[in-house]
Amino acid sequence: MAVFRNPQFDDGGWENLPTQPEREWAGAIDNSLLEKEVQVTVAWSGPMATYDIRGKRDLGTVAKIQMTLDPWSPLMLTRAPEPIPKLRVESPAEAQPGRSLIVTLGNESPLPEGAFRIVRLEFVTPEGKPYELYARNVRVESTPHLERFHLAYSDLKGRWKINSHDLMTGQVAQTEFTLRA
Repeated sequence: MAVFRNPQFDDGGWENLPTQPEREWAGAIDNSLLEKEVQVTVAWSGPMATYDIRGKRDLGTVAKIQMTLDPWSPLMLTRAPEPIPKLRVESPAEAQPGRSLIVTLGNESPLPEGAFRIVRLEFVTPEGKPYELYARNVRVESTPHLERFHLAYSDLKGRWKINSHDLMTGQVAQTEFTLRA
């Protein structure tokens, strides 16, 4: 579910949409009332597990929420009949350049029937910089899910981080490994 404050400005971050030409016939449009934060209340017919995707937090099993809606970014919420188990990510403590690194994605408990995760995996170098070459989205239908990364001989040696972000719930998990010479 997405809740927008200023739909004339925000494309929802879904994609880079083409810019519409300005129409002179409409005159000057004042959006200043829409350019302020506002408190919103969203109410549903019954309680369900609710997650704030952009805020990366579990809101609990609720039927109603109150949140601050900023003018430029929508609220992104996911609801599920049952709570989604915590995401787990593991990697070997050490890896060798030129070899495969196997990252294991798992759940604290089984996912609800028919559910799956889309997990964004991002690597951070020993220098603390994102390493886009290995970043990817992974569809996790059952666990444990093994994701293989072929490490380059030229990768920086040292302590690497792997950040995982569950796009359904906003959950974040991290693991580390040391790339040895």
